[in-house]
Amino acid sequence: MHKMTKIKSSAPTKKVTFFQVRSALEKQKKLVQIAQEYFEKKMPLLFKLESEEGIKYLDELLWRFPKESFLPHFISNAPSKELIILTLSDHNPNQSQTVFNLKKDPILETSFHQIYTFEDLSSSLKNQIAQRHYHFYKVKEYAIVSF
Repeated sequence: MHKMTKIKSSAPTKKVTFFQVRSALEKQKKLVQIAQEYFEKKMPLLFKLESEEGIKYLDELLWRFPKESFLPHFISNAPSKELIILTLSDHNPNQSQTVFNLKKDPILETSFHQIYTFEDLSSSLKNQIAQRHYHFYKVKEYAIVSF
């Protein structure tokens, strides 16, 4: 009888990181921190948003917070080589492997290896959205981390 061995996949594990937040300020700090990290590493990052108002809010945040600096970024729904992109598109304009999901629905696209999202404890509705994301990614067998 032959011994069965598990073949290890060479594909990287897909990972979702939930950041636990309780206030708008905590969200702002985390958004800027992650964007800054990716910009400094010269790695692409995509922010997926729900609305034009959300795009405008994050655009202004990245230009003004913190006060002593600004973070270069672009708004685009079309293909782009820019590092940090804010988009309403369901596609991946900068071919990033990392996305920060600020939408109500989980990310369905499978090209992302790292997904960031919030576990927002500021309201029961926002927490329900996070729970829905968690269950979706768990079923899809993503590695799930929470901070």
